[in-house]
Amino acid sequence: MKRFLSVMLLLLVSKAALTCGWAPDSDLYFFYNLFYQSNISNKAYYPFLRDESNTFYEGMDGEQVVDIHSGNIAQWQELLSGWSAEDVTKALFAKTQAEFQSAWAGKQGALEKDAKLYMDFARKCSEAFAYRAEYSWQYNKIKKSSPSDITTLLNEGMSKYQEEKNDQLKARYAYQIIRILHYSDQYQEAIDFFNNHGAAKAPSSEIDYYLLDQVAGCHYSLRDYERAAYMFLTVFEHSVDRKPSAYLSYKFCVDKGAEGKSYFKGNDDQATYITIKSLRDFTEELGGLRELLAVSPNDKKLELLFVRALNGIEREAWPTNVGLSDVILPRLKNDELSQVKELQQLATAIYSNKNTQNKDFWLLADSYLSFLQNNIPTAKSKLDGVKSNAYTVQVNSLKHIYEVFSWKSIGAKEEAYLAGILSDLNTDSYYYLTKQNWKHLIQDQAGHLYYKNGQLAKAFLTHNDIDKLRYVNSLELIEDFEKLAGQGTYNAFEKQLIARTQATTGTHSLAAYIKFIKGSYYLLHAQPDKALPYLQNNPVSAQPAVGIASFVSARVFSNNMMECFGCDELEVMEDSVFLASVYSFIKPTFSKADLALNLLKLDSMTQDTKQWKRKLSHYLLANYYFNVSNTGYFRGTLTGDGNCCNYDFFPYRSGDRTSEEYIRDREGYNLNYVEGRKRTDYHLAENAYEHYQKVIENSTDKELNARCLYMMAKCELNQMYNQTSNRYWYYKGEAGAEELPYKKSFQKLKSEYQSTKFYSQIIEECSFFRYYDGL
Repeated sequence: MKRFLSVMLLLLVSKAALTCGWAPDSDLYFFYNLFYQSNISNKAYYPFLRDESNTFYEGMDGEQVVDIHSGNIAQWQELLSGWSAEDVTKALFAKTQAEFQSAWAGKQGALEKDAKLYMDFARKCSEAFAYRAEYSWQYNKIKKSSPSDITTLLNEGMSKYQEEKNDQLKARYAYQIIRILHYSDQYQEAIDFFNNHGAAKAPSSEIDYYLLDQVAGCHYSLRDYERAAYMFLTVFEHSVDRKPSAYLSYKFCVDKGAEGKSYFKGNDDQATYITIKSLRDFTEELGGLRELLAVSPNDKKLELLFVRALNGIEREAWPTNVGLSDVILPRLKNDELSQVKELQQLATAIYSNKNTQNKDFWLLADSYLSFLQNNIPTAKSKLDGVKSNAYTVQVNSLKHIYEVFSWKSIGAKEEAYLAGILSDLNTDSYYYLTKQNWKHLIQDQAGHLYYKNGQLAKAFLTHNDIDKLRYVNSLELIEDFEKLAGQGTYNAFEKQLIARTQATTGTHSLAAYIKFIKGSYYLLHAQPDKALPYLQNNPVSAQPAVGIASFVSARVFSNNMMECFGCDELEVMEDSVFLASVYSFIKPTFSKADLALNLLKLDSMTQDTKQWKRKLSHYLLANYYFNVSNTGYFRGTLTGDGNCCNYDFFPYRSGDRTSEEYIRDREGYNLNYVEGRKRTDYHLAENAYEHYQKVIENSTDKELNARCLYMMAKCELNQMYNQTSNRYWYYKGEAGAEELPYKKSFQKLKSEYQSTKFYSQIIEECSFFRYYDGL
């Protein structure tokens, strides 16, 4: 009927067979799971913990989640005295006959011989029905396939069943016989054998529920859906291993309109029904929890529905990667706070019940719910009352979380505390799928406290590699780094933070690197005079490395007609005025310090008494400022990047706030991923526009002036791209026709310079201008 009843020796379902999601590896990646769902006392219900990415709970790394063999193995251990679970596992799941024989080496007892004889037969059955695993998603092929010699296999099983005297082994042979009959479509024969075997009257062991699971499948195939539903419900309640398959099978019955209610015998059946219905409704755990509490106030399944409901709240309360959003953790809206309060009332009521067995679970939950309501003193007091060793790891993590969230600021005392718990934290990537993810929440909160209290450098280093500082246009942040670099002595946590900078700073001191960042900041703001003192004689500037210290090409003073960001600069940057002997101080490549010197030299030459020097110096400065603008060929040069790609050089939406503005106003929760809000437009194209105008004012060369007008039009396009919400990402003639009439430089180029060679060239080269010219 379904693949979950047909695979592997003794019908044990693999973990891989229990998943069918296509979402990310786990939805835990998107929120902090602080209250472990695995706190529930009945591990058999682990598959039904909340997991919105997979059919059954996948859990966190290092957490044993679904053990679908443990019930069967435990029953084997009852039979085979002295065998460990590992011994049984080796015998049961041997891949080859040689491995199987090896697992039995030295096992010579009479009962062991009988057990080995059974397992050997079970292996034959599994091999006979291996096609069911091969076609596990193709039911029609399964129906068309059958073992070649079913009669011989069945007769062997019947013979061994009759000869076997041990009750457990006899039940196991019965299981194989029913399995053979079931998979050969002899449904009624399987049911009759089951009834004659006697297991129907009072199933009590794990193998009995394996039998019942198979027989329920036969009733389903005979369209006796109501009886099948009740049997699957019974298996779900009592079996250790077969809960997942029984749950899926019950859903098949419900799809046929059957719930098994006509066979219910009392509150136990009703409690199981409420649980499975709540699991099927998926998001109605709170309602199911109320129902279950009313029907069965001491039921351990209350823990399952409770942690599922609480986990739903955690998904809202503890988002990861909060960063500069306006979220405050825990993020709970009024309706979620109402659910928290109701859950706490239920937890208190269950804890107060004298018949409740696992009281520490409910006290632990009560403590955590107090914390979610920001009642930290009460949360701490209740947590101190949890004594069970089963919750040692959970209690430890919550103690640290409660402590850090009780702080209003971070000083030396708090930093000593953080040093003790975050020393092993890797800030480069988040490991949300482990039980250590609470440390990342503490990291988030520490970064938040630093940020809100103006400790900007520490707030930055709490989450970010210092290399990202080159993208954050905040002088206030840079100057706070200067203070940290000049501090001299550091406590343990400060040393941890500063140690994270060494991968970027290398052999250079933090102070030298920050000076270089500050000099680069001033270059981005077109202030080479302020940049030079921070760049000159700085060892970082002298290193032609990748990143922000990388050298600059002299062609940054050239310009181009062909737009091709993926082309080599020699192919694109065609203008060669910068090669004139008067500009011999411009080397083929040079450092950022030399760039500042070159800019200052060119700026001084714009004041020269000779007009041609003034004109050409303005021209080179204009080329530079356009090239390093966010639409220029060298647009990544000042931050040490390449020029790809457009989404790196434009805000996603017009008017988006930049990291500089967030930091200035202390907006956002912390500085995680602060470079994601980097400023992209420094208005450098406006500087270029002014210099091109100066060229025209000082020039009678119509060819040069025509080229300047074309470059000025590109500056105007830069403004359009940066300031309008209807942004165009490529220079295409058909794009933005409604904008083009407002391009003054295009208008002037068309009206006054049609006789120039440059005009003919640009008509040929630039489809954007060619389109405009035809309007």
